Amino acid sequence: MRKKHATHRVAVVTTPNAPLFEIAVPCEIFGMPRPELIDPPYEVTLCATVPGERVGSGFTPDATTLDALEEADTVVVPACADVDDEADEDLVRALKAVAERGARVVGLCSGAFAADQGA
Repeated sequence: MRKKHATHRVAVVTTPNAPLFEIAVPCEIFGMPRPELIDPPYEVTLCATVPGERVGSGFTPDATTLDALEEADTVVVPACADVDDEADEDLVRALKAVAERGARVVGLCSGAFAADQGA
């Protein structure tokens, strides 16, 4: 993949009722500026399968749609609310497009099931 910009773009996917901790960890890791390690810092975007839907603990993130995955260099798929639920079809389709263009796809915990379907 050839980067057209200097800042590495990280998209973190949110799904309805996902555990807040699973979303917070990648946001903390990639979203906190650490100029002693990387400069410029990562650009982090939250992308929701259902914008405006609450995640764990009743938190409603200010998230964009899955369209933002098209510009991401790395996509992180955190754990989902229920491992027995089927992965969101739009998410799997978007992850396939991400993988096809050579961007990284990272699955955390049960988010690996959706990431694996998309790869």
